[in-house]
Amino acid sequence: MRNEKKLFAIYKKGEHMGNQKSIDEIEAIEIYVIDSQFESFLCDVKFMEQYKAVVAIENLHFFKSKYINL
Repeated sequence: MRNEKKLFAIYKKGEHMGNQKSIDEIEAIEIYVIDSQFESFLCDVKFMEQYKAVVAIENLHFFKSKYINL
Protein backbone atom coordinates (compact mmCIF):
# COMPACT_ATOMS: atom_id res chain seq x y z
CA MET A 1 0.00 0.00 0.00
CA ARG A 2 1.43 3.33 -1.05
CA ASN A 3 1.28 6.28 1.27
CA GLU A 4 0.06 8.95 -1.12
CA LYS A 5 -0.57 12.39 0.26
CA LYS A 6 -4.10 13.78 0.25
CA LEU A 7 -5.39 17.25 0.98
CA PHE A 8 -7.17 17.47 4.35
CA ALA A 9 -9.40 20.24 5.66
CA ILE A 10 -8.42 21.10 9.25
CA TYR A 11 -11.17 22.08 11.70
CA LYS A 12 -10.85 23.51 15.19
CA LYS A 13 -14.03 23.44 17.27
CA GLY A 14 -16.05 23.01 14.06
CA GLU A 15 -14.49 25.99 12.24
CA HIS A 16 -12.50 25.40 9.05
CA MET A 17 -8.99 26.66 9.81
CA GLY A 18 -7.21 25.69 6.62
CA ASN A 19 -5.93 22.78 4.56
CA GLN A 20 -2.92 20.51 4.93
CA LYS A 21 -1.44 17.93 2.59
CA SER A 22 -0.53 14.67 4.36
CA ILE A 23 -0.80 10.88 4.26
CA ASP A 24 -3.46 10.71 7.02
CA GLU A 25 -5.66 12.81 9.32
CA ILE A 26 -3.40 12.60 12.38
CA GLU A 27 -0.29 13.70 10.52
CA ALA A 28 -2.24 16.51 8.83
CA ILE A 29 -3.32 17.89 12.21
CA GLU A 30 0.21 17.58 13.64
CA ILE A 31 1.75 19.39 10.66
CA TYR A 32 -0.92 22.11 10.84
CA VAL A 33 -0.30 22.64 14.58
CA ILE A 34 3.48 22.82 14.04
CA ASP A 35 3.06 25.25 11.12
CA SER A 36 0.82 27.38 13.36
CA GLN A 37 3.73 27.59 15.83
CA PHE A 38 1.94 25.58 18.54
CA GLU A 39 4.45 22.71 18.48
CA SER A 40 4.79 22.81 22.27
CA PHE A 41 1.11 21.73 22.53
CA LEU A 42 1.51 18.50 20.48
CA CYS A 43 1.46 16.40 23.69
CA ASP A 44 -1.46 18.32 25.21
CA VAL A 45 -4.40 15.96 24.70
CA LYS A 46 -7.09 18.58 25.44
CA PHE A 47 -5.53 21.01 22.97
CA MET A 48 -5.16 18.39 20.21
CA GLU A 49 -8.72 17.08 20.71
CA GLN A 50 -10.02 20.45 19.48
CA TYR A 51 -8.76 19.61 15.98
CA LYS A 52 -10.35 17.34 13.40
CA ALA A 53 -9.32 16.58 9.81
CA VAL A 54 -11.41 15.40 6.87
CA VAL A 55 -10.48 14.85 3.24
CA ALA A 56 -10.84 18.25 1.57
CA ILE A 57 -13.61 18.60 -1.00
CA GLU A 58 -13.08 20.69 -4.12
CA ASN A 59 -15.27 23.84 -4.24
CA LEU A 60 -16.00 23.49 -0.52
CA HIS A 61 -12.59 23.52 1.16
CA PHE A 62 -10.54 24.68 -1.83
CA PHE A 63 -10.94 25.93 -5.37
CA LYS A 64 -8.78 24.34 -8.01
CA SER A 65 -6.90 26.71 -10.26
CA LYS A 66 -5.37 25.86 -13.59
CA TYR A 67 -2.22 27.56 -12.26
CA ILE A 68 -1.86 25.53 -9.06
CA ASN A 69 -1.16 21.81 -8.98
CA LEU A 70 -2.83 20.22 -5.93
